[in-house]
Amino acid sequence: MWSYAKYMKCKGSCLASIGAEQPAEVAEDAPRNLNPCACLYTRRLSMLSCDGSRQHMRRLCCCA
Repeated sequence: MWSYAKYMKCKGSCLASIGAEQPAEVAEDAPRNLNPCACLYTRRLSMLSCDGSRQHMRRLCCCA
C-alpha cells in the first residue's frame, strides 16, 4: 500500500476494504457506521475501476 497522506486528508484510520471505488476517503459527514474521515484501500487490484463510485466517498482515482 502506498501513502495516501500526500493526496488525501485521512484524519481517521486507514482501513483495508473491498470496493471498486477505492482508494477513497470517507466523507466527514458520513454516517458513523461508514467510519467518517477514514481512508479505505483494497488489496484486490482486479476490483479497481474508474467507474466505481459510492455515496459518502471521495475517491482517489489512479486512472486519471
